Amino acid sequence: MKKLILSVVLCFFTATLTAGYNETVSQAVSAYKAKDWIKAAGLFKKAYGIKKDPKIKKYYNFCVKNGYKENIGKGNGAYKKGDMESALRYYTAANTLYPNDKLKKIINNISLKYGLKADAPAMESVSGGKADNPLKWALIGGDVLLAGLSTWLFLDQGSAAGEYNTLYDEINNTTAENYDLLVERKSEVEGKQSLFAVTSVLAVAAIGYTLADMFALKILFNDSVAAGYDPESEQYKLALNMKF
Repeated sequence: MKKLILSVVLCFFTATLTAGYNETVSQAVSAYKAKDWIKAAGLFKKAYGIKKDPKIKKYYNFCVKNGYKENIGKGNGAYKKGDMESALRYYTAANTLYPNDKLKKIINNISLKYGLKADAPAMESVSGGKADNPLKWALIGGDVLLAGLSTWLFLDQGSAAGEYNTLYDEINNTTAENYDLLVERKSEVEGKQSLFAVTSVLAVAAIGYTLADMFALKILFNDSVAAGYDPESEQYKLALNMKF
């Protein structure tokens, strides 16, 4: 029973982490297809932070390289036309993807000479989607608490049962007072066992609902995905990692 509970808890955490990774990759691919290089690079970087997949790193590097090249080209074109506002915007975007002193100097010169402000989103700040629903984190928190409480109660009732058995062997069939003590201890053990049974059922039900919502119902986890997108094959693949 102890191994089962620990396995369920570990399985839940693994599935939660995998869902977050899949969601980020899916959003990164959408940005990648739209050629939103800064957003795509930021999301691929975020996904790589969750799972060190060389393929994800390759796409991150591709976004940085292509985005930098594209924005530099557009910036140069705007600069030659005298459209300094657009040139500054493109140069700043390129510098966000690949910061370097030469480009920073160009940006500063344009800003000072023409009184323009350079603004571009930082890749690290890209969220890539809607704000998280706080209810789903409350649901996850409740699952963690119930799973933790169930584990503690399991260990506690097991310890109490062991102590009762030891005491039973020592004082059974001795005195009336000892008999009353055994009855009292047995009642305590049964109470702990009942509490553990109820709590474990609630924990399994809560975690089961969370997983169902994450991969099927999508009431709270409405922007989560159950499959991982492979940019190379352009196919969705099952990406659940449930090793324990």
